[in-house]
Formats: sequence, C-alpha cells, structure tokens
Amino acid sequence: QAANTKISVKRTDATAFEWGMWVESGAGRIYNFTDSASFMHFAKGGAVTFYYNNAGKFRTAVGGVNVTGNMDADTVTINDYTLPAADGTNGQWIITNGSGTLSWAGP
Repeated sequence: QAANTKISVKRTDATAFEWGMWVESGAGRIYNFTDSASFMHFAKGGAVTFYYNNAGKFRTAVGGVNVTGNMDADTVTINDYTLPAADGTNGQWIITNGSGTLSWAGP
C-alpha cells in the first residue's frame, strides 16, 4: 500500500469486531474504531509498540521488550534475574542465589 493509506473494516452490528489499518511511509497501525486511543504501531525498523490511551505501554526491541507501567504476571524475568512472584514482608530485602533467582530475606 502507498503511504498514508487507510484500510478499514466496519459492521453496524453491535457485536461485530471493528478494526482499521493505517499505512504510513513503511510503517503501519492497527486500531479499533471504538477505541482509537488504543492501538498497535508497526515501525519500519521492525519494532512493534502497543498503545493504551495514546501512551506506549509495550514495545519490542532488538534485545527484548520495553514495558512502561506495571507488569502483572506470576513470574517476571529481567536481565536474567527472576523476580519473586509475591511481595515481601516489612523489612525484608531481595537476595540472589547466584544463578539469577531473586528471593526475599531478612528479619
């Protein structure tokens, strides 16, 4: 598709999935008509960014992903360190087992 081309699909049925795609100079965007502030953007260099309320929340990169905001998951691994699944108690600190697993320790 040529740059600045819109491709849209929309039904009037209330239960229909409504979406559109915007092609812009080698990049693209997929969005929902009912919530245009939340969409996916596909950059020319390969990065994909997920937006919520027009703010980038999750972006793919050569070395992995970048996240803005909170991550909700049972297990989170960042730079080869696995974070504890639950919050520690008052006064505890995080320790490592030397193999990348972090856990709570302390009083």
